This record gives sequence, C-alpha cells and structure tokens, in this order.
Amino acid sequence: MKKIEILKISIFFLFLIFNLKFFTFEALAAEITPPSGFTHLYEENDTYMYNYLSNCTIIPASNQLNASTWQNVNHIQKPQAIIIPKGVNDIKHTYVFFHGRLFSEPNSYPKETVASPTEQDLYKLYTTGGDPQYFLSKQMQELKNANIGGAIFFPRLYQIASNEKGYNIAEKMTKTQYDCFFNEAQAKLKSIPGITYNSTSLTILGHSAGGNTVKKYVTFGYKPNNILLFDACYGDWCQNIIRSNTAQSFFVYYNKNDSETSVGGKAVANMNSPKVKVVATTGISHAQVLSKCFIDHINNSLCAGKGEIMTSAKITTANTTASQNITKNNIVANDLEILQPDLKIKIPGVNFSEVNIDQMKSTDSLGNTWLNIPFLGEYIATVYKYSIVVISLLAVIVIIISGITIVASGGNTDILNTAKKRIVASVISIIVATTSYTLLYLINPNLVNFKSLKILYIASKEYPIEENEYNQIEAGKKITIKEGCDIISPTWDENSFNCSLWNADNDNYPAMGVIEDKCLVEYSCENIYEDLKNKKLANIKTIAEMEKPLCQVAQLAKQAGYQLVLTTSFRKFKDQANSWCTSKYPINQRRSYNALPGGSNHGQGIAVDLLLAQNFKALMTIDSKKMCNVDAQHIKLLADFLYQADPKFVRLETEIWHFEYNTGKQALRGKYDSYPEAKNCK
Repeated sequence: MKKIEILKISIFFLFLIFNLKFFTFEALAAEITPPSGFTHLYEENDTYMYNYLSNCTIIPASNQLNASTWQNVNHIQKPQAIIIPKGVNDIKHTYVFFHGRLFSEPNSYPKETVASPTEQDLYKLYTTGGDPQYFLSKQMQELKNANIGGAIFFPRLYQIASNEKGYNIAEKMTKTQYDCFFNEAQAKLKSIPGITYNSTSLTILGHSAGGNTVKKYVTFGYKPNNILLFDACYGDWCQNIIRSNTAQSFFVYYNKNDSETSVGGKAVANMNSPKVKVVATTGISHAQVLSKCFIDHINNSLCAGKGEIMTSAKITTANTTASQNITKNNIVANDLEILQPDLKIKIPGVNFSEVNIDQMKSTDSLGNTWLNIPFLGEYIATVYKYSIVVISLLAVIVIIISGITIVASGGNTDILNTAKKRIVASVISIIVATTSYTLLYLINPNLVNFKSLKILYIASKEYPIEENEYNQIEAGKKITIKEGCDIISPTWDENSFNCSLWNADNDNYPAMGVIEDKCLVEYSCENIYEDLKNKKLANIKTIAEMEKPLCQVAQLAKQAGYQLVLTTSFRKFKDQANSWCTSKYPINQRRSYNALPGGSNHGQGIAVDLLLAQNFKALMTIDSKKMCNVDAQHIKLLADFLYQADPKFVRLETEIWHFEYNTGKQALRGKYDSYPEAKNCK
C-alpha cells in the first residue's frame, strides 16, 4: 500500500510540474535587480523592461485639471521605460510609443480626475497581466521572433479629455520636451551593459488618444521611417498626420464598429495615398487593435486575421531599413517584390527556398538581368516524389486484390488470366514508377533537372514631367481673369509651403491662385460625360467664356462618333493642397508630378482634363506612366477637336489630357497634338 501511495504522490507532483511548466506562460513579469541608472527591471516573454525617472524638466501635474490649471502641465511625465528583447545585443530599430487616455476618469468634465503618474503605470502597459491590455512585452517578443532587433521607448503621458473639450495636453507638447525625452532614452539604452545601439530606422506609434500626440509630433519636422496609428483616428487626427508627409510609410488600423474612429479611418482610406496602408478590424476590442495589429507592419498578418485592407496601395510591410523591407517569407527591394508561395493545401516535405534577391539574380553575356525563381521546380519535385508513393501503393493494393481473386477463382481460367495480367501490370507500374528518374535521365538529363523559372527583369523607371500644370506666374502678382475677378498668385514655393500647418477643415493658408466662386459657372455639355458606364453627363465648372466653345468641342466629337470624358475642371484650393501634401514624391521632385497649391490653372477656372472615348469605352488614360500606351492618333484627334472649336484652346505639352483656355503665352502651352517630348514614346 505504501508503494502505491508513494506512486500516487509522485504522479501528482509530476502532474503539478507539468502544469507549472506549460501553463504559466501568462504569469506576471518578474522583477530583477536593475543596473545603475534605472529604478526597476522586469522580465517577461523573453523581453526586458527598464524603468527610470526622467531628469528632463517636468512641471508637476494636479490631480484636478481644469481650464486654469491644465495649461501648466507637461504632456510627457517623469516615469519612462525602455523595452528590449532578451538575448539581442545589437539594437538597430527604434520604436516610440504614445499610449492612450488610460489614467483618467472619462466622465469627470469639466474637472477631470487624473491619477498621479507612477512607474506602476508603465508596468501595467508592459505585462500580460496588466490593464489595459496593451501587452507591450508580447509586442517586443513578436519583433524578436521576426528577427527585428528593436527597442521601444515609451513615457507615461498626461493624456486627458478629448480634443473637442479643448483640454488635450498633447497639443502643449513642445519640440524641446520631446527632444529631451528621446535623447535621454537613447542615452539610457546605450548605458545598459552589453547593448550596442546604432539605430537605422525610427517608427512612431500612437494608440487612441496617442494619435493626437503623434499629430503634434509630425509638426516638429522629423522624418521617421514609419508611423503606426491604432484606433486613433478621432476627428481629423489621422488625416492631418498623413498630410504631413513626414514618414516613408503610414499604417492605420481602426475598429469598424467604433462610431468615432471608423469615420476617420474611412476618411484616410479615401485619401488613396500610395504611402498609406489602412486596415479595418472586426471582433476585437479598442485595446486589442494595438495588441493584435502591431506585428502586421512587419508580416502583413492583418491583425491575426481580424483585419481587412481598405486601400489599394501596394505597401504591405514597413520600411525598417534604408534599402529593403524584410519579413520572414518575402523580400521587397526597390520596386521588386518576391513572395514565397503560400500553399492552400499544405504538402508535407514541401520546403521552398528562402527569398534572396541577390542570389536569384543572374546576368547574361548581353548584360540582361534574369530572376531565377526556384519555387515551381521545388513544388514539382515534391509532387513527383509523392506520385511515386501513390502509384506504388495503388499497385500493391491491386496485387493484393488480384491475389484474393486467384484464391477465390475456383479454377476459372478466365478469372485466373485476368488476375495474373493485373498483377503483371501492377509490377510493371511499380518498376516504371521507381525507375522513371533513371529512364528520364537516360533520355535527356534536363527532364529530371527541375531548373528555376527564368524571368527577364526590367527595372521600373519613372520619367518626371517638368513643371506639371504649374503656370509659372510671378509670386504675389495680381492677375485679372476678367473684370471683377482678380487673383493673387501664390507667395510660396515647394520649399516654403508647410503641409504640417495646412488643415483641410481649418485652412491656415489664404486661397491664393484660386478664383472666387462668383466668377464661375456650372453647366453640362451634351456628349461630355463623367461616368461612361451609366452615361452620366459631367458637371463642368469654369469661367463663363469657356462654356460655349467647350460644348462645341463636344459636338465635333459626337459628329465624328466619339465621346469625351471630363476628369477635372475647376479645382478648389483645398483639393490642390490635399494632392500636394499627400503626394508620394519628395519635395525636390514633387512639382514634376503635382501642381503646387495655387499654381494650377484649374484653380483659375480656365483648365479642363479631357479623355477621348468611343462606344462609351475610354481610349485614353490620365495615368502619366501609361501615356505611351495611348494611340498617337487618339491624342491628335482629341487635340484637333479643341483647336477646331476655338483657337484659344491650348494644351499643356506634358499632359495629353490637359487643355486650357487663352493661356497660350504661358510656358509649355501651345497647339500640341502628340506625346510629351520628355516621355520619349515610340
């Protein structure tokens, strides 16, 4: 009996140890002795969090904040922390995280009760046992698993109230205060024993009210690689951040079911910026938009399958290095993206080669570059191996069945002969299947050498168009469009127009270069459409002098059996500024692709963008990169319709669709009827 009892006790302890080993991974972070210069050090999920109290100047905050006291409170408070992965000594990527409104009572306006900042606040954001459920230790663990050696800097912020209430302290954060926090955090990281810190990328994150902190950050003039916004699109926060054009890539995640952030998220998606990825989530909480979606910027996991891409931009993963984006299963280099195949039906033993663009490229004697893609050959080789197994197995089954048939034949000659033939055929099948490799090799070695698929690589090249639409009028000059309709040309250039100050809803710039509405007329012309599919006539807005000749253009096209498509007529200053500030091109190249705000004749009501169509199918495109694909005869035909209708019509040389009225004396305007010279179309 004693042996049985001892055995039972042993089994119990083994069971207990097993459970402790496998079911305590969600335990709270363990505190260990911190190095000099830090107040606390925690370890969890293969990561460390170093706490410290900032030496930057911090104005103490009052628990009760109102209009008379909040303005004297600093946004960034003394408790601050750094998270790094355990076992990674070379830190190359920096993340700065601005948390949401977590430590205040939401229903205490106009006096809001706010907890005094403590280091325990940061611990709650780090640990998986914390509340709210940020779980920053897991976010760092995900970065480590993706081979991203990064560090997260995050301060305890004084986030209070909503922007509508006018109390948000994020608006009071100064560049000096942020610089002190960031420089101090970098120095602290470098002081950790055994850590080498040489950052090559910077990513700014904001969750919830932290989006307003990011909105303030982008006004400081910094250029981070990436900006990540998690359910932070309150009001116009996200739109203003995107318009700042400060980052190389923007990632916006919002909750579809949130009545506030979903409006802002959809507005960002509608901006259609090629630098922005917008993901709408369902089935996760406000805090989980951060914890579930964080790693998406690295691996395109779409918030653990809970997200849906809402934009058509090509961007899927973040720019974490100067030259290429690296994830586990794909590499994007410059304009080239190669993905490992993702099989819908998993086949054991199929192991595709790791993506390495440099190794995949080869150059022939003529200097052509080829991409050698091995995936198809690897897949066929594996299927071939499985087919041998399947054929052999089926043959054995046939042999067994035929053997049973012989035993049960009762001496019937016909049945015996048929069964024997099946056995012989099955044996031959096994021999052929197992020796087919040798047979094929003897016939032609190339039949069994599954070579990589060779694809000729042609690097994309963009051909800038000089002075796109810009009218090159002297700055500050008064221009009379017609009596009583004067405009003042813009006083800024591409370097002085500050997108971070421009706001679509509360414009800080005067609408220079744009004519007043009273000087324009709205009308439609038969045979000028805005929607060919539904045969919907376009609503045209220009100066009155253009109405009659433009409708005459439409009639000439109709008589020849063609339709016209209007893409743009009058363009508001707001639309011009939005196009400029959300452009993917750097400032020194932007005027080649986007008109400077106030610098386009669309704003003067004297320009239209027209395309030619036949049988209600477009024959042209407004995409400058596809201009050479348009038939030269169609380009000339469209121009001829306008020049015949009124000699005052001229075309912008660099755009086959852009026509203006009575601007022939301006640069690059004239009776052009062919491809732009800079395009070198053949």
